[in-house]
Parts: sequence; C-alpha cells; structure tokens
Amino acid sequence: MKLTLNQVFTAHQVISLIISEKRVLPLKGSYRLARMLKKMQPELEPIAAKYDAMLAEHATPIEGQAGQYTLTPAFAAAWADFSKDEIDVDVEPIPLEQLDLGDNVAGAISLGELITLGDLVKGD
Repeated sequence: MKLTLNQVFTAHQVISLIISEKRVLPLKGSYRLARMLKKMQPELEPIAAKYDAMLAEHATPIEGQAGQYTLTPAFAAAWADFSKDEIDVDVEPIPLEQLDLGDNVAGAISLGELITLGDLVKGD
C-alpha cells in the first residue's frame, strides 16, 4: 500500500498508543493492528531519525519540559516537504468492522484516531 511518510509516522503513533493502552477491541482487529505496527516499524525508523534531526535543527526545546519543543515555521516547512514523499508499505487496510465493538457501544478508537489512520481503515 502506498503511504506518505507522514501517514506512516502518525499512524504508527496512533497504533502504538492504542496497543500500549490495552484498549478493548475485537480480537481480529487487535491482531491486525499489531501486525500493521510490526510491518511499519522498519519504515518508521529512518522517518523518526529525520524527524529528530529536524527538531534539533528547526525547533526550540521548552525549558523544564523534557521532549517538548516549540516548532518553528522552518520546521513545519521542512517536515511538510520531507513527509509528503510516498513509500510502499506491506500492509492492507483493516475493515472497520474488525475494530468496531457493535452498535451503541463506544469504541476503543476515537474518531480523531480513525481520521488519522485514514486509508488504513476501510469501511462502508
């Protein structure tokens, strides 16, 4: 599946969060997310390294807040230019039904997370 570098970066963050928080999902959906995360990992490493290098060059650390940065317009421009490139990732979209807990049941995946996952989730 063709994904932008930004899609890989943000999807990996969302899937990692869902898994680390041990959110309740149908077994098949949990399995598919875990496999997707594993397949994205090799692609993520160089993207994350570039992101960190861009932070070091174009962002200002926030005093007293480890790992927090004030992003500059230069960072935004550099990241936008870099992260628009597409790569092939060996993943298939997950059917929404495999992540859904059923009618009238609040999902373990938020609407914002579904939007971030985008084409990695397929539905009606």
